[in-house]
Amino acid sequence: MKLSDFLRDDATGRGSHSKLWANLGSAAMTTGFIKVVWTATATEGLAWLFLVYGGVVCGSQVASKLLGRKLGAGTPPGGRGAAPPK
Repeated sequence: MKLSDFLRDDATGRGSHSKLWANLGSAAMTTGFIKVVWTATATEGLAWLFLVYGGVVCGSQVASKLLGRKLGAGTPPGGRGAAPPK
């Protein structure tokens, strides 16, 4: 995987604003999460933070995949440009 894969649309190979901002948001949230967890003491009870972080980061990825499957239902097996099965 190349760094440009985080910024380009898989289907077209062109830059994607939505992919850029999704990855930038995930990176910012991960950085903040690591900072809070690193500086926290064991008695602060940060279980809620793990649930929120996991829900936002994982939930957005799951929603993205589900929407992609639903909206891309008309594409042939194997993706765009794939030869039709014989």
